Amino acid sequence: MKDLIGMRFGKLVVKSFSHKKNSRNHWNCTCDCGKEIIVRDDSLITGNTKSCRTCPKDIVQKMIGKIYGKLTVLEYIGKIKGHYQFLCKCSCGNTHKVSGENLRNGSVKSCGCLPSPLQTHGLYNKNRRLNAIFQAMKARCNNPKNPSYKHYGARGIKICNEWQNYKNFYDWAMSNGYNDNLTIDRIDVNGNYEPTNCHWATDIQQARNTRRNHFVIINGEKRTLAEWIEICGIKPGTVTKRIYVDKWDCIKALTKPTRKNKTMKSVNTI
Repeated sequence: MKDLIGMRFGKLVVKSFSHKKNSRNHWNCTCDCGKEIIVRDDSLITGNTKSCRTCPKDIVQKMIGKIYGKLTVLEYIGKIKGHYQFLCKCSCGNTHKVSGENLRNGSVKSCGCLPSPLQTHGLYNKNRRLNAIFQAMKARCNNPKNPSYKHYGARGIKICNEWQNYKNFYDWAMSNGYNDNLTIDRIDVNGNYEPTNCHWATDIQQARNTRRNHFVIINGEKRTLAEWIEICGIKPGTVTKRIYVDKWDCIKALTKPTRKNKTMKSVNTI
């Protein structure tokens, strides 16, 4: 057994032999912060253990540069009432003093430019359906495990910075015609979730605005195939057969009257 008593390993000083277990020697060590721990000899020699791991100096050092919400930790400024205090910079540009405990548990995420948890919680309760829409939107854009991620986040569709804050999304929804019968719809199906590219739509409108839809231009007017079927007054099954079985072009399939329907609108009257 090699005598390690008195030797220093990082912030640990070996004080005495503790015990032997599984052919490894364990030593009583004291950290520079004053805490005493038992460490295995190979962990000391290889440098895997250099402190008590709860050493305040280690905790402080690990916090510097970390990001919590909108706050980036700049420096340690001292201990107040038993809590480590840090100076942080918010992404809005302001600086703010926050305790390490509040940073780690997430109770403080900004200098105050974000709504407090109580305010946000109140909004969640005020309209649970809208909150569910918001959470689903985030999941399909940000969570690779979400079944819809391949159609959204994987295609590069994102949520704008403004809507990372639920209150901003809530305010936009309330000011732009939201009601419980509508769902959020992107005007450009390849664009992001942002105020200029979104509106509230019915399920039918949503279904028409999808990448899977077949768009047809007649007389300079672009509509989905489903919309033209309604306008022309022809049965969907007839159009489907004409296009996919008989290989007609879309305009002919939509506008040529059937034997049972001589009153269909012609191309010139649409």
